[in-house]
Amino acid sequence: MNGRAVEHPGVAGAERPPGLCVAVLGADGSGKTTVIGRLREHLSRTQSRAPLYLHFRPRLGSRVDGAVPVTRPHGEPPRGALLSTAKLLYYLFDFAAGWACKVWPARREGRVIIFDRYYADLLIDPRRYRQGRALVSARAVATLIPEPDLIIVLDAPAAVLQARKQEVSFQESERVREGYLALARSAPRARVVDASRPVDQVFDDVRRLVEARLAHAAAPTPSAP
Repeated sequence: MNGRAVEHPGVAGAERPPGLCVAVLGADGSGKTTVIGRLREHLSRTQSRAPLYLHFRPRLGSRVDGAVPVTRPHGEPPRGALLSTAKLLYYLFDFAAGWACKVWPARREGRVIIFDRYYADLLIDPRRYRQGRALVSARAVATLIPEPDLIIVLDAPAAVLQARKQEVSFQESERVREGYLALARSAPRARVVDASRPVDQVFDDVRRLVEARLAHAAAPTPSAP
């Protein structure tokens, strides 16, 4: 997914560094909002272009990122099979068209795209997205969703998650946490960050991961002998 370096408009010979798509995942209480906020501030200061922030999906055609406070993530009943499938098809369209028209152009401009949650969330916590009996279809759709360059999983024990937020049960926090860890084990681009520590330490680890990936993407490709 490495972007091709292009010239800055009006600056002859200047190369724009490749962009990067990062998805930050984690259970409620893992500190995603705080860490992502600090990452956005940091990248706005250190990168030539401000990062693009998106919540869960690209939201093609919308200027709203979709990030609204959720206090009852499992408060609504699941949809029926037909509506669940229709919603999955809508998500598939939004990811496909949104990447083509929104994410890839930002990436070619050298921007960092930060997803707060991503499609994998739907598989790990289907109740949040009101997915009922369409999980087989959800897994099939997952194979067609573009993969971020870097997936950061903020991990903390269920007891820590519950001390910070009690929007779901202890058992649910534990189950969702295990789901994210299983994802990290199966995804080569995923990295786990211990989110039980003070936020300064968590942010430093996240920042280093992003900057290392940016440096790797910008490194020149060795020429063939």
